[in-house]
Amino acid sequence: MSRILVVDDEVIISMQIEERLNSMGYDVVGRATSGREAVKKSRELNPDLVLMDIIMPGGMDGIEASRIIKDETEIPVVFLTAYADDENIMRAKTTEPFGYIVKPFQEREIKAAIEVALYNKYVGTKIRQSEQKYHTIMEAANDPILIIDLESQDILEVNRKAEELFGIDYDRFIGINVLQLFPDGKVRENIKVIKRISKDKDVIYENIFILNGKGDEVLVEVSACTTTLLDKAVIIAILRDVTKRELDDWERKLLGELKLILKKAKRLSGIIPICATCKKIRDENDKWIQLEVYIRDNSEADFSHGICPDCRDECFIKHTEHQEH
Repeated sequence: MSRILVVDDEVIISMQIEERLNSMGYDVVGRATSGREAVKKSRELNPDLVLMDIIMPGGMDGIEASRIIKDETEIPVVFLTAYADDENIMRAKTTEPFGYIVKPFQEREIKAAIEVALYNKYVGTKIRQSEQKYHTIMEAANDPILIIDLESQDILEVNRKAEELFGIDYDRFIGINVLQLFPDGKVRENIKVIKRISKDKDVIYENIFILNGKGDEVLVEVSACTTTLLDKAVIIAILRDVTKRELDDWERKLLGELKLILKKAKRLSGIIPICATCKKIRDENDKWIQLEVYIRDNSEADFSHGICPDCRDECFIKHTEHQEH
């Protein structure tokens, strides 16, 4: 049930309006007899709608009260007045009211005005929520995004990443033609891409050259499609720096190759000359060095010294024979 605040300086009339609203299924949450009281009760009661008389005593009429309510809240105001002169209508229009009903009025007139006002409030809330979600998505994106008027090819919206890529501030960006973002030698080629995007219903992927903020030609991948925004046909284009992506791929490949090279660098291979008697190894400089030194210098292995059981037994036998003699 919609909650309504009735504002009229004539108490009998406001009571009659309340009775009629109740019979139509609305909940009158309060009544006010002045502009100041209307503002106060709007803050306190937070109604779904205010029915506001224009001419009221107390230094603040309904138009001024409506302006304050509009600035502070999202509560729609519908004016009720016996004064339909041009001056009051023009003043009332400046507050962007949701309706204007001239007394005396029929029940169906006030019901229609209330329902239209409540519906417009609902639609306005949904639009604001959609805009907020849309701006959140745009600013959270890691890639530059452009929204382009399909007919004029003018820029309608960009995100911060697009500003950074092209080196153009938002205020200067909006309204420029997308062709200004292309190198002179690539304009005709890129126009063909735009035409292809405009004719295809699916998402199109193309590589094109653009001019970045430094004036350099940069190859980017464009993911784009057409859609409708506020009854206007538009192109939504997401850009990705192909050169940077290719560099990232090259860096990953290089790192992989380096890891493999380093892994193989410490692996012994080929024919190794070794002394059959002392087991020393001849290196590339024709020097004979200990086996463990050679292996340690040419691999990731190291040594700890000890005596195996066979050598221990042999040393024990030799030591015993030496003592017996």
